[in-house]
Amino acid sequence: MLKKRKNDPVYNREMLLEEFEQHAIQHGLDVDVFSDGPLNSRIAIIGEGPGETEIRKGSPFVGASGTLLWDSLRRYNVHRVNSYVTNVVKRQISLSRKGNERNVVHRDELDQWIGLCRWELEQLKDVRIIFVLGNYALETVTGNVGIMNWRGSVLQRKLPNGEMGWIVCTINPAYAQRELKLEPIFQQDCYKLDMVNRGTFKEYKIEHIINPSYHDAMDFVRSLRDSSETPAFDIETINSETACIGLSNDPHLAMCINWRDGMRNRYTTQEEADILLAIQDLCDSHRVIAQNGQFDAYWVRLKNWLSISVGFDTLLAHHTLYPQLPHNLAFLTSQYTTHPFYKDEGKRWKEGDDIDTYWRYNCKDAAITKAVQKREQKELEQQGLADFFHNHVMRAAPHLTSATIHGVKVDLVHKERVAEAVGIEVNRHLEEVYRIIHELLPEEGEEYRPNIGSWQQMQLLYFKKLGLQGRGFSTDENNRIHMMKHPATSLMAKDLLTRIGLWAEENKFLGTYANARTGDDGRMRCEYKQFGVSKAPGRLSSGGLLTGEGLNLQNQPERAKEMYEADEGCVFGYFDLSQAEARVVAVRARIEKWKEQFEQARLDGKYDCHRALAAEMFKVPYDQVPLKDFDADNKPTIRYTSKRCRHGLNYRMERFRLSEVTGLPYYEAARAFALYHSITPELEEWWKQAEKDFRTRREVFNAFGRRHKVIQRIDEEALKSIVAFYPQSTIGDKITRVWYQSEEDDKWPMDARVCLDVHDNLICLASPKTIKTALKILKGYAEEPILIQDAWHNKAEPLIIPAECKISYPVTYEEGKHRFRPSVGKEKGTHRWGFLKGVEL
Repeated sequence: MLKKRKNDPVYNREMLLEEFEQHAIQHGLDVDVFSDGPLNSRIAIIGEGPGETEIRKGSPFVGASGTLLWDSLRRYNVHRVNSYVTNVVKRQISLSRKGNERNVVHRDELDQWIGLCRWELEQLKDVRIIFVLGNYALETVTGNVGIMNWRGSVLQRKLPNGEMGWIVCTINPAYAQRELKLEPIFQQDCYKLDMVNRGTFKEYKIEHIINPSYHDAMDFVRSLRDSSETPAFDIETINSETACIGLSNDPHLAMCINWRDGMRNRYTTQEEADILLAIQDLCDSHRVIAQNGQFDAYWVRLKNWLSISVGFDTLLAHHTLYPQLPHNLAFLTSQYTTHPFYKDEGKRWKEGDDIDTYWRYNCKDAAITKAVQKREQKELEQQGLADFFHNHVMRAAPHLTSATIHGVKVDLVHKERVAEAVGIEVNRHLEEVYRIIHELLPEEGEEYRPNIGSWQQMQLLYFKKLGLQGRGFSTDENNRIHMMKHPATSLMAKDLLTRIGLWAEENKFLGTYANARTGDDGRMRCEYKQFGVSKAPGRLSSGGLLTGEGLNLQNQPERAKEMYEADEGCVFGYFDLSQAEARVVAVRARIEKWKEQFEQARLDGKYDCHRALAAEMFKVPYDQVPLKDFDADNKPTIRYTSKRCRHGLNYRMERFRLSEVTGLPYYEAARAFALYHSITPELEEWWKQAEKDFRTRREVFNAFGRRHKVIQRIDEEALKSIVAFYPQSTIGDKITRVWYQSEEDDKWPMDARVCLDVHDNLICLASPKTIKTALKILKGYAEEPILIQDAWHNKAEPLIIPAECKISYPVTYEEGKHRFRPSVGKEKGTHRWGFLKGVEL
């Protein structure tokens, strides 16, 4: 057992190091880098372990991560000479999975190092602040784990030396250097260290009102209703039911209305109904504040029949401000308040803690959401984004929530048929994989069929049998890309990697699809996320609900669309913006021939821009280009190839990826790649200008005012994202605008609603009598001009994107032939998403 050193006036750093080394030898540990700095320091900085530079120079934090650390702290007058600096582990370590095995620290060894580091800190009698950097340091000083949760937290507690002091938590600066988007987070945490050091840090306190009586709950809800302050609203769930509702219009006061305690219901049925009606009255009087409010809105509507309107979503506000940063409440708490990490308290009651912990947790969520909203509103106003946020982002939110609540009706019998069809497709790709493997390795024989789902077997295939070269020996998609790009990889091996990618994609869909659960009412639902596409903010993504049902409805293959039925007495309507992103690129990149072709197609309705592109790429007359994407043998035509080039190569898609998405052999994709770029040199000029502009401004706005801002050092990945941002984000926001503009239009039919967003198109439901009215309104808003600015900021011009409309027609299923056909005569069919035909309005 290590003993604490008594106060000793002659005890110096050399004595400490000598004693530490003796203890380390006793525990069988090798010390490569000792601590540094005076023993009488007020601040101790604790890292995880030394890197190569530290080993070479024999001192902690003298490499690249040390440069970031000291550059960040110098502005706050914290220097190496006045800080005690050490690491938990004092030999070279690797925090990367790809690191050398001898540099990995296993649990038994780590426990020994943690014990030694705690002893070391006990000797520092003057330390009052400890700055912990990374997981090992966090566990050593606090006993907590998970630095990404705890970073940004400031804790006041007894330190290892027995004195009351402060602990400031942040990430390892080496991690911030590897993941550049984390560097601003590290800088933010350094500022909190400065506040503690200057004595200006104030603990965040919240008054929790839990287990309220019926009268107290009613009085509190009514007081919120009558207040001019907008309340924050938050729910917690247990066993897929609403366990409590947290309410707060004061960042330091909140009430949790919990329906049960640990043993029984807390209210009578009538009292519970009264409270819910009072909460509904509150929500009718205020558009509430919430974190990820769409979840709260659809949950209480489906579970409790409460209808709430979220007027300020703190998650969406932060996404509007800083799309690259995390947006969860734990992160927002650290950014906008001084409250330490608390989100694990939501799970403690399941581990035997008092359930009152859960109710206090709900109070914290509500109060902190209110606090975050106040800070975010100020930032939105200061950065000129308040109008965009309130009049676009939040205006769209209730429409997306409504689509989630209603869902889409599912033919459950046909759902099983689709799953079976996908399974057949997976097996087809699998057999093609084995065919190519047997061509590449004839000596292995036909019986050689490695399990594609086994990384061990695929590692053997790739690197031992085929001799492929990637970056390391991973078998994941990223390394398959590196193998594909390697000049030594043969064309047939590239075809194999492409086919494996297709199999993986289909197999993943099969697993996701087979597990997709409809609601008890037989409807499929998805949650539309306005923050879901990190590289193209503005585009919606979708996924299953947190209730466990539903799935991504935006990426359904054609065969799956057959299972979605229109509601009784309704039909599907559809509009699609024709080649929307490519039209924006034409203006943005100043491709004059494209602009002329797109305008000709819009005006006469017959001219085909994809055929025109194919004619130019493959040097054939326009009239000789096929009208369809696939020929009679289901082989892709040059129209299909040129179409896919335009969809992907505008945004720097590479040859191997073009091969994957088109299904073309690699050599054909590579030829198409070269032809496409040879006839559109404007694209590279656009990319260069976009990068130059972005390096200067560090931000770019789309046509509707959405901002893409980089607050980190700019790297290649950041530069790639800005090329696609303007077209993709503009069209994403355009589609969302059309959605809420149409449903808010006075002429919108009462029986109509938008039920699906599929990126460049919307699907609506209405009666046969009103469907054309609904589509006319959608088309009208869709074809309103967008003012597009070219990348050189020399010219802005209005762009009209034509909208093509379709309506579903009734079909019947022929059991023996396993196919749908249009219903005829008196035969009653059903309207399905997968069966639409064009309509002139």
